[in-house]
Amino acid sequence: MNRDDIFLGEYLEEYEGFYSGRTAVILASGSTAPEDFRRTPRRGVLFGINTGALIIPNLDFIYYLDGRIEDIVRTHPAKKIGKNKKFEDHIYAGIIPQMGNSGKECIFAADFMGFDSIYVCGMDGFSGKREYWHSSTKENFRHVDNNYVQHLESFRNMKTFLKRPENIKFFNEDLRKIYQ
Repeated sequence: MNRDDIFLGEYLEEYEGFYSGRTAVILASGSTAPEDFRRTPRRGVLFGINTGALIIPNLDFIYYLDGRIEDIVRTHPAKKIGKNKKFEDHIYAGIIPQMGNSGKECIFAADFMGFDSIYVCGMDGFSGKREYWHSSTKENFRHVDNNYVQHLESFRNMKTFLKRPENIKFFNEDLRKIYQ
């Protein structure tokens, strides 16, 4: 056994059901995140995703998947959840199935942690060219291509991995239809 095999941090498994009875609000990077956030009925435990979350000072958790940003996210005071055992102050999320998208994996984590209501803000379902709420540039685009349809299908498939998919509340109309 070498030093890299030893991880003294926390595992997501330790949080299973821990937040039962509580509300989670997930702030994704889609352009509708600020508007969606204002529509959440109550602000609960706040999750941010990737580097876009760094501008929000009062986050409880940051979920990230991309190892290239871990040194950047590490500076934020929120608890970090990810799939790397490099930092002992992170929660290791190896139990989460590979979904290829930080937003979907963050939803899985919140569901696994037992939240009774999980409000997902700024989850637009886009892949490829997109607009971020924290971006200074705004571009016009439409999402009626095959990538969008495939992305929606991946959210439909994600339901099979969740303990309580009925607790997920999307503001995006297409995603909300999938989770009704």
